[in-house]
Amino acid sequence: MNEDKENWNNDTFYALGMYRAVTQVLGIWPINCENLFSKMRACVVVMLMIQMAVSFVPDLLVHCNTMTGIIDALTLMVGALLTVIKIVVCYVNREKMFRIVHAAVKDWATVEDDDEKNIMRRYAARGRFVFILQMGSTYINAAGLIFGHIPFAGKSNDSEIITRGYPVGSSCVISSNTSDGVYIFKYVLQSIQLFIQITGNIGGDVCFFVIAMYLCSQFVILNSAFERCKIHTNYGNQKICQLIQRHQYLLSLVDYFEDVYNLVILGQLLANGLFISITVIILLISLRDGDLLGIFESLIRLDLFYIQLFIYSYAGDHLTSNIEKVKFAVYCCEWYSFPLGTAKNLVFVIMRINRHFHLTAGKFYRMNLENFKNIVKLMGSFFSVLRLIFVD
Repeated sequence: MNEDKENWNNDTFYALGMYRAVTQVLGIWPINCENLFSKMRACVVVMLMIQMAVSFVPDLLVHCNTMTGIIDALTLMVGALLTVIKIVVCYVNREKMFRIVHAAVKDWATVEDDDEKNIMRRYAARGRFVFILQMGSTYINAAGLIFGHIPFAGKSNDSEIITRGYPVGSSCVISSNTSDGVYIFKYVLQSIQLFIQITGNIGGDVCFFVIAMYLCSQFVILNSAFERCKIHTNYGNQKICQLIQRHQYLLSLVDYFEDVYNLVILGQLLANGLFISITVIILLISLRDGDLLGIFESLIRLDLFYIQLFIYSYAGDHLTSNIEKVKFAVYCCEWYSFPLGTAKNLVFVIMRINRHFHLTAGKFYRMNLENFKNIVKLMGSFFSVLRLIFVD
């Protein structure tokens, strides 16, 4: 794949600039991910994430660690592995992602109609809002962990006590024989890994959302074009054929999108389901013991896990609904006044949409708001059953 030659205007930077920045850091920017330096960046990120996952194994085995510490270590281990999965999947499917991103760049460069631009900007604004909110809040939290655990020295009687710890993890796994240089190196390394994991894991989620919003905007524009058929008398068979070809092209893009992300969504769904279940148990223990800090931390974790699933569910639900609206847009146009051949072409559009599109987790679980509600209900029932156990 060659470097994209399309000119990036201000709207393109507004819609895709953050997506490009994150994927370039990870080495999976679809336009030039086959570049040597991109491959090197991707390999370095994968190796750092694997090393991070391995480094937290002692935190799961030591007896001095608290339940919260174990959950933090487990969350970061799984998060590191999810980052690896997202990078590998996007790289393996780089040609499909290239087609989607290239289409987005081309559309932003060529769109001239003000109404179409406004639709694309509106959906791009949603993507930017989620991107800034998720990445900003997570980076701030990571910065708090890093700077909040910088070791300090205090004196007790005639001896000096050095309190050492890492941004995340138990301090009791640090050997007393660890030299200052080794300790500082490990502290800085884990800090870098923490930011990389946020960029790859949370960044992967919001990049997914940015692309999903672009695809939604294109179907909204297509629906509007079909609906305008009833007020334009000069719509000929050629124009209808162009809309039909555009519809087929967009369907191929969403199929690529589903092929790329269904395994990523499956991994995220399984991981978040596990963490939500464990966090519910910790929340109940904290409620029983009156641990206000534990209650607050558990609620924050639940909020973060549910937001991740909601992002995928909202995008999947919105894509499905906008795709299905095409047949209503076609039906509402004055198809009965068109020549017979043109009207038959519109019938094929409706027949094509009868094969419903769904964004899925592993090709079997549909990601939409209805199933997100079912997940919340299931976790609520799980909470109710466990509450009876812990209260009694």
